[in-house]
Amino acid sequence: MNLARLKASAGILLSALAFSFTLQSCAKKDADLPSPVAEVAASADFSSLQGGTSLDCSQSACLIANGRTKVGTVDTELDGKGNLLITYTSSVRIEEVHADVFSTLNAFNAAGKLFCGIPLPNRFAYEQSSCRSVYTYTLTVPASVVSCLPTNFNVVAYAELCNGQKAWGGSCTQSQTCGPNGVPGDFPGPGYATYFNFEKKQCSQDISFTYAWEDLINQYNDLDYNDLVIQSKVLYTNNASTKKLDLTFIAQARGASFDHKFKFRIPKTGVSSVAGAAAVEDRDGYYYVTVFESTKTALPGTTNNVTANTVATEPYRTPVAKSVTVLLNSAYVYNAAKPYEPFITVYTSGNVNDPTPPLYDLYVKGITNRPGMDAFVYPADGKTYPNGIVIPADWRWPLEMQIISGPYPTSLSTFFAPNWFNTKASNYLPLTYSPGNSLVQ
Repeated sequence: MNLARLKASAGILLSALAFSFTLQSCAKKDADLPSPVAEVAASADFSSLQGGTSLDCSQSACLIANGRTKVGTVDTELDGKGNLLITYTSSVRIEEVHADVFSTLNAFNAAGKLFCGIPLPNRFAYEQSSCRSVYTYTLTVPASVVSCLPTNFNVVAYAELCNGQKAWGGSCTQSQTCGPNGVPGDFPGPGYATYFNFEKKQCSQDISFTYAWEDLINQYNDLDYNDLVIQSKVLYTNNASTKKLDLTFIAQARGASFDHKFKFRIPKTGVSSVAGAAAVEDRDGYYYVTVFESTKTALPGTTNNVTANTVATEPYRTPVAKSVTVLLNSAYVYNAAKPYEPFITVYTSGNVNDPTPPLYDLYVKGITNRPGMDAFVYPADGKTYPNGIVIPADWRWPLEMQIISGPYPTSLSTFFAPNWFNTKASNYLPLTYSPGNSLVQ
């Protein structure tokens, strides 16, 4: 699309006018808010564990130049205060960026931001025309604007590159063609302009917490905390007829040559039965519950079956979920901060069917304190760091071989003190993984 032609067909809209459209008064509707939890159920609350619950949420799209070449990503993120951050990351230097948000194409057109179905970047509400020759830049949509938008809304993100190409944010699987094509995410006019969807409901804390491990015991680990990444949703029900825990575990990423079994243990007192598990062992006053028999089988690697969703240039592996239901009785006492204790059994042979020693269990420090089974000494500085960490929300894990203090600078210096995961480097998005970083499988 020729931006000069667009600019000739429409005048420049002053920033104040753009804001007058987006900042009009509005009232939140019930449909726009996260669904409330029923009275009989309570989501897990990890606010007392490693800090308060993060409200951060990020989603990702591809930055595509001239309708055919992926040059980077456009990451959209709610920052915990309700602001929407739109971050461009490009392999080609960026000269200027323009972005906007809208509920429907009709509303966007009525605001004067389309001309014959073609979007007009110089009329977008958020722009920076002087970010000369940078590889990443972030625009901010205020919380006052975001709160007026419906649960599902659209983001249009445009960039001019130093090589003269024009790039738009869109679905990584979207087929961009020149001309009116009617494909969802394509603007109706001629050209390659696209937009993409943002879902607030994905930020409603469906993920109770994220666990991440370094899987070498008392040895040199690379501190990227992506050897295994497991997320969980926890729902506790307690009413006149039912008392139970509904647990969903999601294998998200694996950056390890070792194989693992993912398990949790729960005190036997008050537990009537466990359903949906791969295996359950009764010992030492606990039920030891196996969820994933083999993380390699659950989430196969793309290079020698080693890495899955930790390398930006490798195909994306769809996460795998398993559900376990724990039926409870009146003797059970619910601990919202620690409803169970997760851990992994590490098979250094690389195969859970080959129990050649050494094999060992690694817990999450702060949830289960088991000396020799939850921490290691890092040779470079002689300090002790946890093998397993917990983030009480959704989380973007570091890319392969990226030390966690790169995207999260206080993580190691404060020994994962409360809220370390909310302190992020300005360039943390390209240092962490999201499906938008990856080739689509």
